Amino acid sequence: MCLLAFGWRPRPGLRLALVGNRDEFHARPTAALHAWPETTGVYAGRDLQAGGTWCGVGPGGRVAALTNFRCMNAPPADAPSRGELVSGFLQGSATAEDQARALQAKAHRYAGFSLLLVDANEAWVVSNRMPAARSLEPGVYGLSNALLDTPWPKLLRSRAALRQALGTGITDPRELATLLFDTTPPTMEEAEDEQAMTSAAANDDGALLQHFKKRYGEAFVNAMAAPFVLDHRYGTRATTTIVVPESGMGDILEWQYAADGTRSGEQHFRFEVA
Repeated sequence: MCLLAFGWRPRPGLRLALVGNRDEFHARPTAALHAWPETTGVYAGRDLQAGGTWCGVGPGGRVAALTNFRCMNAPPADAPSRGELVSGFLQGSATAEDQARALQAKAHRYAGFSLLLVDANEAWVVSNRMPAARSLEPGVYGLSNALLDTPWPKLLRSRAALRQALGTGITDPRELATLLFDTTPPTMEEAEDEQAMTSAAANDDGALLQHFKKRYGEAFVNAMAAPFVLDHRYGTRATTTIVVPESGMGDILEWQYAADGTRSGEQHFRFEVA
């Protein structure tokens, strides 16, 4: 995925509320959210090119979600698919902590990524751009194509929208999904803040954006700066919403979109929370 806003234990009775947009080339073959026949209790889409997934739910309500890390460096020549990091956790039985610590040791083998792992007790983030995996305290977070809570305008806007929705008691997955249908590019003030942030950052995001601008045009770069990316070549393909209570039944919802941003499909599953 390219943008996540999520609340980890944001209030009593609610373990996780997550909404995320998957941005990808429209030509890349993809299977929509479905129950995986090979592993009971796994619900996720599937990248039909590499075989993994970007976000999903596993037995008992374990959750994993991946974002790519935007940088100029080419990935290792023999890098495995990052999608296997999500499917491996959903189909396995390791705790979020054990999986995060184990992945940290081999994270250098992959192209840049950040990975959210959630089990019944803890939420962890692991990235091959961080020195160590991190356990999360209860709160509302944002994750895009950089480190956790990097203050890009679209992340700040989406995180604030989720915080407000949860604060008013909204947990319906369809209502939460609408929070990321935002094609508005950053305001001039937001863009100036982001430019200052990227110029001072340790990564090379500013250089990469200039590369994108030369290759694809300024309109494409502006579209990428919105929470919902609208472009006929590469854009938001799906929105996934996951709601996990502390007990009872949880929800995973996926909306798919055509290249013009119109909704082309919906899948919704309920699952038992352990």
